[in-house]
Amino acid sequence: MLYAAPIIVEDTTALHAWLLGLRKETRGLVEDVTVAGWGQSKIYKAMNFPALTLLAEGATRLRVLRLECRVGDGATAERVAQQVYRDGFAWLEAVGRERGRWDAGVEVLRLSEENWCGGNLWGVKKSEEEVQKALRTFGRELRRLLGSA
Repeated sequence: MLYAAPIIVEDTTALHAWLLGLRKETRGLVEDVTVAGWGQSKIYKAMNFPALTLLAEGATRLRVLRLECRVGDGATAERVAQQVYRDGFAWLEAVGRERGRWDAGVEVLRLSEENWCGGNLWGVKKSEEEVQKALRTFGRELRRLLGSA
């Protein structure tokens, strides 16, 4: 029951540390993970890839992986998708293999609205229509990247 509850970690460094302490079988019980911070600086950015790669080793049955943070520079939905792909392709591909659909991992991801500010660090709110368009663009680009792998 513990692993079926939502798990919230501070950032990808904390996600990596937490996942390292779990056996592969235990990772398979995890259903809902929220990452509150994405590594941006030189030191912390290095943890994004290994943390998400550990998810590929067992945590492919996640119902939802929330990135409640700004991913990369967030200049465009395409660039956000490219950053997520670079750091998470091993997990995304593992989810696809597990579920029998190459793009299944795209549907598991939930990204914070702050990723769709178009590089605006002041957090100017976008309209619901603009957010939905950015989400569609993100999904389309991430699927394109997964399909070309």
